[in-house]
Amino acid sequence: MSAPIKTTAKVVSTITKGARTVKSGFVDQSTKGWRRIQLDSGIQAKFDKEVEARIDTFRKETTVVALQETPHKSKADNRTHFTALEMDGKGKVTATHHFAVKDNKTSAKKSAPSKTAPMKAPVKKTTK
Repeated sequence: MSAPIKTTAKVVSTITKGARTVKSGFVDQSTKGWRRIQLDSGIQAKFDKEVEARIDTFRKETTVVALQETPHKSKADNRTHFTALEMDGKGKVTATHHFAVKDNKTSAKKSAPSKTAPMKAPVKKTTK
Protein backbone atom coordinates (compact mmCIF):
# COMPACT_ATOMS: atom_id res chain seq x y z
CA MET A 1 0.00 0.00 0.00
CA SER A 2 1.38 3.42 -0.94
CA ALA A 3 1.78 6.30 1.49
CA PRO A 4 -0.89 8.99 1.48
CA ILE A 5 -0.24 12.09 -0.60
CA LYS A 6 1.12 14.93 1.54
CA THR A 7 -0.13 18.38 0.60
CA THR A 8 0.91 21.78 1.95
CA ALA A 9 -0.60 25.20 1.36
CA LYS A 10 0.78 28.73 1.22
CA VAL A 11 -1.58 31.12 3.02
CA VAL A 12 -2.13 34.38 1.17
CA SER A 13 -5.05 36.05 2.96
CA THR A 14 -7.36 35.85 5.95
CA ILE A 15 -11.10 36.03 5.35
CA THR A 16 -13.55 36.95 8.10
CA LYS A 17 -17.32 36.97 7.78
CA GLY A 18 -19.26 37.49 10.98
CA ALA A 19 -17.69 35.33 13.69
CA ARG A 20 -16.01 32.93 11.21
CA THR A 21 -12.43 33.31 10.03
CA VAL A 22 -10.50 31.09 7.59
CA LYS A 23 -7.22 31.52 5.82
CA SER A 24 -7.13 31.35 2.04
CA GLY A 25 -4.26 30.38 -0.19
CA PHE A 26 -3.04 27.80 -2.66
CA VAL A 27 -1.55 24.33 -2.61
CA ASP A 28 2.17 24.87 -3.01
CA GLN A 29 3.53 21.36 -2.73
CA SER A 30 2.45 17.77 -3.08
CA THR A 31 4.39 14.56 -2.60
CA LYS A 32 3.21 13.65 -6.10
CA GLY A 33 6.27 15.63 -7.19
CA TRP A 34 5.08 19.10 -8.14
CA ARG A 35 5.37 22.59 -6.60
CA ARG A 36 3.56 25.86 -7.23
CA ILE A 37 5.70 28.80 -6.18
CA GLN A 38 3.22 31.58 -6.92
CA LEU A 39 -0.33 32.23 -8.04
CA ASP A 40 -1.62 35.09 -10.19
CA SER A 41 -3.06 37.75 -7.86
CA GLY A 42 -6.22 38.05 -10.03
CA ILE A 43 -6.91 34.32 -9.70
CA GLN A 44 -6.30 34.50 -5.94
CA ALA A 45 -8.71 37.46 -5.64
CA LYS A 46 -11.45 35.52 -7.48
CA PHE A 47 -10.80 32.48 -5.31
CA ASP A 48 -10.96 34.61 -2.13
CA LYS A 49 -14.42 35.88 -3.19
CA GLU A 50 -15.58 32.28 -3.59
CA VAL A 51 -14.20 31.34 -0.19
CA GLU A 52 -15.95 34.31 1.42
CA ALA A 53 -19.25 33.45 -0.28
CA ARG A 54 -19.05 29.87 1.05
CA ILE A 55 -17.42 30.47 4.44
CA ASP A 56 -20.51 29.30 6.36
CA THR A 57 -20.49 25.93 4.54
CA PHE A 58 -17.00 24.83 5.61
CA ARG A 59 -16.48 22.35 8.44
CA LYS A 60 -15.94 23.92 11.85
CA GLU A 61 -12.42 22.43 12.06
CA THR A 62 -11.41 24.04 8.75
CA THR A 63 -8.72 26.69 9.21
CA VAL A 64 -7.41 26.91 5.61
CA VAL A 65 -9.15 26.71 2.24
CA ALA A 66 -6.53 26.19 -0.47
CA LEU A 67 -6.87 26.44 -4.22
CA GLN A 68 -5.60 23.18 -5.68
CA GLU A 69 -6.38 23.82 -9.35
CA THR A 70 -7.05 27.03 -11.25
CA PRO A 71 -10.27 27.26 -13.34
CA HIS A 72 -10.67 24.22 -15.59
CA LYS A 73 -13.17 21.62 -16.78
CA SER A 74 -12.88 17.91 -16.09
CA LYS A 75 -14.59 14.65 -16.98
CA ALA A 76 -16.08 14.57 -13.48
CA ASP A 77 -17.37 18.18 -13.65
CA ASN A 78 -17.89 19.80 -17.06
CA ARG A 79 -18.39 23.25 -15.52
CA THR A 80 -15.42 25.62 -15.41
CA HIS A 81 -14.44 25.46 -11.75
CA PHE A 82 -11.77 25.95 -9.12
CA THR A 83 -10.77 22.82 -7.20
CA ALA A 84 -10.40 23.72 -3.52
CA LEU A 85 -9.30 21.81 -0.43
CA GLU A 86 -10.45 22.30 3.14
CA MET A 87 -7.62 21.76 5.62
CA ASP A 88 -7.72 21.54 9.41
CA GLY A 89 -5.28 23.13 11.85
CA LYS A 90 -2.85 20.22 11.44
CA GLY A 91 -2.77 20.56 7.63
CA LYS A 92 -4.90 17.46 7.04
CA VAL A 93 -7.16 17.65 3.98
CA THR A 94 -10.74 17.12 5.19
CA ALA A 95 -12.75 17.84 2.02
CA THR A 96 -12.51 18.87 -1.61
CA HIS A 97 -14.89 21.16 -3.49
CA HIS A 98 -15.52 22.47 -6.98
CA PHE A 99 -16.41 26.19 -7.03
CA ALA A 100 -18.07 26.98 -10.37
CA VAL A 101 -16.90 30.06 -12.31
CA LYS A 102 -18.40 31.60 -15.44
CA ASP A 103 -15.13 31.18 -17.34
CA ASN A 104 -11.44 31.86 -16.87
CA LYS A 105 -11.82 35.59 -17.51
CA THR A 106 -14.96 36.54 -15.57
CA SER A 107 -15.66 36.73 -11.88
CA ALA A 108 -16.83 33.68 -10.01
CA LYS A 109 -20.49 32.83 -9.50
CA LYS A 110 -22.03 33.13 -6.06
CA SER A 111 -23.59 29.67 -6.28
CA ALA A 112 -23.58 27.15 -3.47
CA PRO A 113 -20.61 24.79 -3.36
CA SER A 114 -20.93 21.37 -4.87
CA LYS A 115 -21.36 18.79 -2.15
CA THR A 116 -18.62 16.24 -1.85
CA ALA A 117 -17.81 13.58 0.68
CA PRO A 118 -15.03 14.20 3.19
CA MET A 119 -11.66 12.98 1.99
CA LYS A 120 -8.69 11.55 3.81
CA ALA A 121 -6.34 12.67 1.03
CA PRO A 122 -6.60 14.82 -2.12
CA VAL A 123 -8.00 13.22 -5.23
CA LYS A 124 -5.26 11.43 -7.13
CA LYS A 125 -4.78 12.60 -10.70
CA THR A 126 -3.55 10.31 -13.39
CA THR A 127 -1.55 11.50 -16.35
CA LYS A 128 -1.20 9.88 -19.72
